[in-house]
Amino acid sequence: MKKLTLCVIFGGKTKEYEVSLNSAYEVLSHIDYEKYDVIRLGITKNGEWYIFEGENRDILNGKWEKGELIPVTLELSNGHLIAMEKHIYAINVDVFFPVTHGEYMEDGRLQGILEIADVKYVGTPSFASHICMDKALTKNVARQCGIPVAKDVLLDKNAQPRVNNLSFPVFVKPCMCGSSIGVSRVDEEAELDNALAVALGHCDRVLIEEAIDGDEVEVAVLERGGEILVSSVGMIKHTGAFYGYVEKYKSKSSECIIPAPINEKTEKFLRECAKKLFLALGCRSLSRFDFFVKANGKIVFNEVNTLPGFTKISMFPRLFMYDGLEYGEIIDALIKSAM
Repeated sequence: MKKLTLCVIFGGKTKEYEVSLNSAYEVLSHIDYEKYDVIRLGITKNGEWYIFEGENRDILNGKWEKGELIPVTLELSNGHLIAMEKHIYAINVDVFFPVTHGEYMEDGRLQGILEIADVKYVGTPSFASHICMDKALTKNVARQCGIPVAKDVLLDKNAQPRVNNLSFPVFVKPCMCGSSIGVSRVDEEAELDNALAVALGHCDRVLIEEAIDGDEVEVAVLERGGEILVSSVGMIKHTGAFYGYVEKYKSKSSECIIPAPINEKTEKFLRECAKKLFLALGCRSLSRFDFFVKANGKIVFNEVNTLPGFTKISMFPRLFMYDGLEYGEIIDALIKSAM
């Protein structure tokens, strides 16, 4: 059987650049190279595109940009990668796999480029990716689905700071950032202006949400063989004021518990909500859905991630591996979902 040419995309003009490098390293370490001819396409923080021909470990340690590089562009008329080495030549790619996160990479812009080029790629289409990246729009879809969400106030950069009828503490979030970047917990009104300034440094629209007292849980969704698989539920335990960037990627005190210690009825409802949101939001291939579970068993939807992390500590692969899939099987399912 002829091998498929798979292009794994990593890096990018995003604040989640380092997370992407870690995710890409894990994906590249678990790909079945007997099935796929793999091209590694790195995007620098400045937006330059290169085929990387060095060792995978240099992606992990961030040294790939100083390694063996071939400048490339994507030919939008036919989807070929155009390499510009000693001579210009075209490379046909069967499937692109963006192992990328954050703005430009996950918010529909990269997906839009791939769609204009009319190529196959893993992940959610551009328009739905944009909606899912926007916390306010995503919550509106959840409301329409009858899924509980936290009370909030939406502000733009010109609005007067206010919390309306919300009680402190609240969380101030940029509408379109992942990995809890720019998020602040605000315990009193005197802290609000500073938190808004931090959030507005990342996005022109800001969401102020009531704090939810509950356990943080996550559910993964994967398209495999024409079916939508919904994972077991995992729970996050951490020592920070909230599950922020440091707690997610740098803290050794954060813990993922699989399966989450919740009752069967709550688990079933969480899994039903994740599948309902996956379909309602127009997701494709994969997504991870984050919820809170209150002490009384009630759930509150928090957010969705259409290109969740694939690092060693990332919940998406760990949940499906707990459910019996091998890492390589997850990758195969994602590639086939794009075909």
